[in-house]
Amino acid sequence: MVHNHQFCMQWFLDHFNVVFGHGSSSTSNLTAIAVGVGMVIAFTAAIFAYLQNWFETPFSWFAAFLYGSRSIALFSSCSCRSPASTGSPLRSGRFLHAADLVP
Repeated sequence: MVHNHQFCMQWFLDHFNVVFGHGSSSTSNLTAIAVGVGMVIAFTAAIFAYLQNWFETPFSWFAAFLYGSRSIALFSSCSCRSPASTGSPLRSGRFLHAADLVP
C-alpha cells in the first residue's frame, strides 16, 4: 500500500490529532462524566440501603426497570414491518433461511 501511494502512513501520523483528536477527547470526557455520576449515585444508594433496610427492594426494582427500559425503547422504536405484509417466505409459516435472501 505504501508503494502505490493509496495510503500514506506519514500523512496519517501527521494529521492524527487533527482528524481524531477532538472526537476522542470529547468522547473520553463524556464517558468519564457518566461513569463518575453513576458511581456517585450507586455509592449513595448502597450506603442508604445499608442504613435503611426497606430501601433495597424498591430501589432494586427501580434500577431493573431503568435497565430494561432501554432495550424496550430500542425494540419499540425499530421500524420493522411484519413479515406478512412484505411478501416474505415467513407468511407460509416456515423459517427464513439464507437461501431465501438470494433474489
